[in-house]
Amino acid sequence: MPNEKIPPSFRQKRRLGLIALAPMMATMAMSPYLVQAAAKPITATAKYDTKIGKVVVAGKTAATISAGAKVTAYDAANNIILYTSNSNAKNAFSMQLLGATSVPCMVRLEVTNPQDNSQSQVLLPVSGTDASCKTVPACAITKPAMDTEITVGSSLAFEGTKVKGDSIWSINDGSADVKQATTNHQFTSVGKFLVELTVTDGSNQCSDNMTISVIPPIGTNPNGKVPEQVAPKIGEGMPTKSGGNDTDALVVFPYEEMGMQGGSQIHLPYNSMINYNSLNAQVIKKVEHKPILLDSNNVSLAYSAASNANDPAGKNSINSTSQNLFDQNKVGTNYDTQASTLDPATGKPTKNVFIAGQDYRQAKIRKSEQWDRIHQPVAVEQGIAETGIAFTDQQNRYAPAFMPALPDQGVRGNSDKALGMREMPGSAAPYVKNDPKAFSYSHEKQNFTAQFLPASDIDDQGRTNPYPLMRVEAKVGGQTVAKTDAVYTTASETRCRECHTPGKIAGDEDVWRMPVTTAELVAPDGKPGAATGAGSFDPGTDATKPWPPAIHNKFDDKIDDNPTFTNLDKAVNDPKSKSYIERDQNGLRKDRVKESRWVKVDANGKPTTTTSATKPADADKDPSWKLQVRLNFREAQEEGGTSWVEQEKAALFNTLIMHDYMVYFGPTPATGKLWPASYSTQIADSYADDKGKSRAQPMYFCSGHHQSSLKFDVGVVARVAQTNRSDYSKAFHAFHGKMQVYKADASASASADGLAHKKGDLIRDERGHPKMLGGRGWDSQHNDGNSVPLTADANGDLTKPTVQTYDTKKNNWRTDLFPADKNGELMVKVGENVAIEENCAKCHTGATEKSYRDIHHTAGLKCDSCHGDMLAVGNVYPNDKYNANLTGGGAYVKDSINFRRPWLDNPNCGSCHVGDGNKAKDGKGENFSAGVLRQAWATGDKTGYSRDPANARFAVMPTKEDRLEPATATDADVAAGLAAKKGNTFYKGVPVSQALYRKSADVHGSGANGALNCSTCHGGSHAIWPNQEPNANDNQTAKQLQGYDGNIAECSVCHVKDDFKTGLVATDGGTSVLGVGQGVRDGTVVNSSSAKAYLAGPHGMHPVGDESWYFNAVGAAKNTDKGASAKFNGGWHNDFAKKVGPDGEDQCAACHGADHKGTRLSKSLVDRTLTNAKGKAIKVAKGQVIGCDLCHTMAKSFVGSPTGVATDHPAPKPETFVISNKPAPTTPATGGTGTTGGMGGMTMSH
Repeated sequence: MPNEKIPPSFRQKRRLGLIALAPMMATMAMSPYLVQAAAKPITATAKYDTKIGKVVVAGKTAATISAGAKVTAYDAANNIILYTSNSNAKNAFSMQLLGATSVPCMVRLEVTNPQDNSQSQVLLPVSGTDASCKTVPACAITKPAMDTEITVGSSLAFEGTKVKGDSIWSINDGSADVKQATTNHQFTSVGKFLVELTVTDGSNQCSDNMTISVIPPIGTNPNGKVPEQVAPKIGEGMPTKSGGNDTDALVVFPYEEMGMQGGSQIHLPYNSMINYNSLNAQVIKKVEHKPILLDSNNVSLAYSAASNANDPAGKNSINSTSQNLFDQNKVGTNYDTQASTLDPATGKPTKNVFIAGQDYRQAKIRKSEQWDRIHQPVAVEQGIAETGIAFTDQQNRYAPAFMPALPDQGVRGNSDKALGMREMPGSAAPYVKNDPKAFSYSHEKQNFTAQFLPASDIDDQGRTNPYPLMRVEAKVGGQTVAKTDAVYTTASETRCRECHTPGKIAGDEDVWRMPVTTAELVAPDGKPGAATGAGSFDPGTDATKPWPPAIHNKFDDKIDDNPTFTNLDKAVNDPKSKSYIERDQNGLRKDRVKESRWVKVDANGKPTTTTSATKPADADKDPSWKLQVRLNFREAQEEGGTSWVEQEKAALFNTLIMHDYMVYFGPTPATGKLWPASYSTQIADSYADDKGKSRAQPMYFCSGHHQSSLKFDVGVVARVAQTNRSDYSKAFHAFHGKMQVYKADASASASADGLAHKKGDLIRDERGHPKMLGGRGWDSQHNDGNSVPLTADANGDLTKPTVQTYDTKKNNWRTDLFPADKNGELMVKVGENVAIEENCAKCHTGATEKSYRDIHHTAGLKCDSCHGDMLAVGNVYPNDKYNANLTGGGAYVKDSINFRRPWLDNPNCGSCHVGDGNKAKDGKGENFSAGVLRQAWATGDKTGYSRDPANARFAVMPTKEDRLEPATATDADVAAGLAAKKGNTFYKGVPVSQALYRKSADVHGSGANGALNCSTCHGGSHAIWPNQEPNANDNQTAKQLQGYDGNIAECSVCHVKDDFKTGLVATDGGTSVLGVGQGVRDGTVVNSSSAKAYLAGPHGMHPVGDESWYFNAVGAAKNTDKGASAKFNGGWHNDFAKKVGPDGEDQCAACHGADHKGTRLSKSLVDRTLTNAKGKAIKVAKGQVIGCDLCHTMAKSFVGSPTGVATDHPAPKPETFVISNKPAPTTPATGGTGTTGGMGGMTMSH
């Protein structure tokens, strides 16, 4: 291809051997030898070992591939990861495919070379499998031969191995699937796109995929790379041989809060997933025995953009700004920040002056739409000034109002009580400067925070890089004293377009929908009609009463009980206006309805073939006549193009159309009327295309109806009372999770709607509406029926019920009334053979950006391994172990209590990591491997409740906090000095109790000086270290701190050199008589001379990398081996090997095994050299399991070894509490200094 850019070496993915093997891959009947001979870079076999019940893959890479290469095994049938390992110093690898619960027929092995990020792969048939595997097709993409980077506008030809079956090529840039053996495709927009080949032969299937990175033309950014601050060195956190970085030195530990919480860069008409991530850091001062955690009184922190020379996304990829780059090197947003005018009292625009050619969609380097203001086309047509705001401005709601955020400024939150906005380092001169920006400090969280850093997933050259690096510098007196790089996840691959573009499952314009109307209160047989909710809702206390939420929107802009009402701008209803919306022959809006007609239904309510274009004369008397509509969904071209951006914007608009159709009325009728006096929502008009009575503004999705619980947690909004409407998490997960599809082809006589359907078609009822498991009721928690939440009475006690004025039972979710369709299955499936790209990754960033990329992912665990399915996350099932009052403090009663709290009740590390490597060593059944369960929730538990940790060793430690939430000041608040004026916004502490990883502290590192967050040593959630991609940006933090990737394990990163020479490595258990391994740091720090001495390192470990432990220490017991050297004594290891744990057990055995042979918990994270008693050097390879026989005889290891039996020590539960609203002593406002405790306030008197 003449336009095709030759991919650089670091982007290559060599699919060696596949073309040569193609003729042999028609069946599985081939030998491993042939595969090895063809695929020279990889020599490997895959064999099912019946003794251990696992597939074992072993082999070696060629000398041209560096040691430490990532080796990933995929199930060739579905591309699901089965396990990942790394090659050793001899280029060999061996792994059990622990991620597989059934035996795959063929494994695809992919190897990444650390030297240049190039990849090689080969297909391996699994020997010892069932005979049926011989007929399974084996396919591979043979052209291009590698993952490829091309410039936009280039075309690529795709070919696959010639095998029997039907081929389908899928390219996730919005183009239609191609059902042929080869295809040629032009990539017309910048981004990362997954290309997948699937071959189906009867019931057998195979697939392969590759990623195409499409970039702007070289030189699109003419400014060159921005300058960087001085880069950290490898191992910079460790003491040096010359005595540097030791006593009184500072070490900075940066980490991101949520590695999965990337946000979409599409912000108009609304953003379906907002980036509420934060870049956090803690700073340690190295002092003897107990390092000090520093706060903002001792040190300041700043962040700036950084790069990694070997970044897999592209060499030296850097992200210094989120401003778009346009022609003539112009930057910024779509409006003129100087010429546009604002109301100083409200901070809202009074007149927007837009800049031609500077729409996000027109950018040459398209970073983010975050600051673009929404257009108001109807206003323009009428000569009215446009006053649309940006989506970001909808997040910053305070009184008095702040001025709108400028480009490169983020959202305000609770980290500094909304005093500031984090900025991108290049804000002063985008694409030119990279200025360090200050962190704020949270005394409540004991960390430095750059909250809501508005970074994009597009780097400064226009390449997609969802894991940009930020350099975090600690400064004292203006001088940098420590520095470390960290990833700040910006993945934005949310794809509503997967389903909501015209022709897709949620945008099918061919479906005839039969809207329920207010006239259908009584069915032809005299029973309650559809307008009462019959057939889709709980019958409630009175099945004959109208149920407004059952009514659909016909898009005729009419309300029966309010004939003068209109939701539209008067110009839209004026035939003489340019803005007029045409109506069809049935008076329906053509912009929302593609076609309408009337149809006769049979006795079962199913449509017949008798139709009429207009309402028949006898329709009012003959109820068998029903109106049908085909909805008019927006095409990408209506958004100005055909790229994935226009597709996504159109898809977002289409979700609003569907919402407007399905949600016509709220539940409460007007006084004295049957029906409400106005629409529940017409959000497409009011928040998207400017046709409503009020000018269009980007939707704050949805401020009053589906508020995200995460917003409460980060202080963007105050917690709102639970109403009949569900929170954002439930609205998305439960709603989509209740959808059903046909599990096989269905005939017209068998289907729910009387039409023939293919496997995978959405199951619709006779009216053309989705047939939902449990019906359309939304209140699975029964909050409304229980008058929840209870609010404070005159005495300050939670006794006052929240009384709804409608029949609350009608909104209950009822699987007994609306069970699963016998021909169906859930639309969003999870399970062993379902890839995450088919469920969670469709929305949660995604098929190519892969926010979930950590050690759990590469081990073969999927989202549902920890979270359960969509309905579990959607909070539709109760579980006695859930307690909503850990937030409500007594506000929830009866059967509304035992439900999951979104964003707070999440998987617990200790649910799977049971704290003892001796348990389930065979790795069978529910066990993943020794000491680790396969999934966090019990099989069969529909709620997905994360099991209570059996042991505290690896459990998330519960916390109770006064979470800062914005509040509106009352007279009492003003009197208490919390706010300057009634109505002003201030932050107050609201009690919340949880066991949540991102808020959990390390037991070992806790104390008077503060507590280390778990993430400082392990990384952010969903990005737990290590990332087994050798050069991944995620690994840079650990490499810079301790010299190698993985969790922080070297004690000298925090401690001074030889800090354990006196043997102070344990506690005596205090009054609890428990140790750190049992989840308690109690008592006095002691050495082995204490009667009770429980190892007190992280998770109850011994010191790592300290010679006083394993080589020599003054005062430690001498080696007793025959021929032992007198020059050293073996360190404190000898003494503590004989010290009992709290149960009289061998406290070393939990990790090193009761048999002393070692377990997976005693693997070395790096190559080491130890010394045995005779002075012989013992080489330990990375990944090697360390047992006692490594250095001496096994018999010796048992001499004097404790023989007690360890019992389980469960982790503590989150603290329960009852909120008291009685007047309490208050703390005056601080003027926003950010130094008060959780109950401190801040006056918004700027």
